[in-house]
Amino acid sequence: MMEGKGDISVVLTLYKRPEMLLRQLEAVENQTIKPKEIFLFQDHISNGIYTIELEEEIKKRFTAIRICNENVGVWGRFVYANEVATCPYVAVFDDDTIPGKRWFENCMSHMEKKEAIYATIGVGLQQNADYPNKGFFRVGWGEPCDEAVEVDFGCHAWFVKKEYLEPMAEEDCAFRKKYTHVGEDAYLSFSNWKRNGVSTIVPPHVIGQEEFWGSDVKTGLIVGQSSVAVSLNPNNLRSMTEMIRDYKADGWETLAFRKKEYFDELVEKMRNVGNNSQILT
Repeated sequence: MMEGKGDISVVLTLYKRPEMLLRQLEAVENQTIKPKEIFLFQDHISNGIYTIELEEEIKKRFTAIRICNENVGVWGRFVYANEVATCPYVAVFDDDTIPGKRWFENCMSHMEKKEAIYATIGVGLQQNADYPNKGFFRVGWGEPCDEAVEVDFGCHAWFVKKEYLEPMAEEDCAFRKKYTHVGEDAYLSFSNWKRNGVSTIVPPHVIGQEEFWGSDVKTGLIVGQSSVAVSLNPNNLRSMTEMIRDYKADGWETLAFRKKEYFDELVEKMRNVGNNSQILT
C-alpha cells in the first residue's frame, strides 16, 4: 500500500450541492496518499435562489478559496486549477463525487506505468455515436472493470499531470467560450490527445475493492440524478451532441477510428454491463 504525502493538488467544486462538500473534503483528506494542498472553487449561482456561506472552521481546511461573482460554467474549475496548483499532479472532482480512500493511490500507481488522464468514469464513442443519447459505452464506478481501460474521455473525477490543464485555460480557447456549461471533460481528453497523444484511462474499479474507486456508488446514483445536475438540463444535452461533432471536425480521432480492434473488443465486453446495453447499438 502506498502511503504518505504525495505531490498532489486538489480542486473541489461548490455549486448547488453544499451538503456534499464536507463529505468530499473528508474523503480527500483521508486518502492513503495525502494531497499537499486542497483548493475550493465556488461558482456563482446566477438565479440568486440562495447564497452559500461556509463556516470558518471549514474554510481553514482549504489552501485557498475562489468565489466567483458571475457564473463561469464547468470549465472554470480547470482554469482555476491550472492557475493555483503548485504540484505536478492535480485531482479535480465534480461536486457529487466522493472518492474511496485509495483513489489517489490507484491513479498514481497507474500514472507511474503510463502517463495519461485518469478518470473514475470513461466514455467510449462508437463511430456514429449520438452522444449522450446512444452509440457509446461507459466504464468505471457505474460499470466496474477489472483492469485499466482506455476511453475517449473521462467524467466525474480526474487525476492528471498539471500540464494537461493548460489547453483548458488558454485565452483563445473558442470551445470554452462556446460551450460554457458542457464539454470540458471531452475537451480535456481531445486537446491533450491532439497535441501530445495523451490517452484517457479508467483505472481498475473492481467489485469488492471500492476503496480504490473514484466515486461512491450510492452517492453517485442518487445525487448525480438530482434536479440540480447540470448534465440533465435539456439544453445542455443538446450542446453535448453538438460539442462532440465540433471536436471531431477539429481533428479528434476517437478510439473507434484509431484503435478499431481494441475498441470493438471493448464494445463486446461492455455491451451487457450496467446500463451499457441501453446505450450501445
